[in-house]
Amino acid sequence: MAAARRDGVANEGELIMIVGYTYLAALWCEDCIYNTAKRKACEAGSATMWGDCGGAEDVLDEWAGVIGLDRADESSFDSGDFPKVVTKRRAERDASEGADLRCRGCGCDVRNPLGL
Repeated sequence: MAAARRDGVANEGELIMIVGYTYLAALWCEDCIYNTAKRKACEAGSATMWGDCGGAEDVLDEWAGVIGLDRADESSFDSGDFPKVVTKRRAERDASEGADLRCRGCGCDVRNPLGL
């Protein structure tokens, strides 16, 4: 399921649907970036045990906190160093321009990861 958050919106209170992430010159779905972020957070020194708790946004926040990165300011980091959000609006625009929206990890279309 796509994550949602209320920061970085064009209109006050508008809900942004996160459908994926750009990282290391590729597009990633929420499940695949979750697993990558868990591993990277642990490598960076996080002692949090995730189990089945939390989602991609939670794990990304933990990883960012451990390395001292401000996720809210995406201009302060490169997607080669840390994942950047891909919204549903951006994904739809990119698709209309012919972009491949398949996840590098599992191959799903990030707009519809369950293939429904």
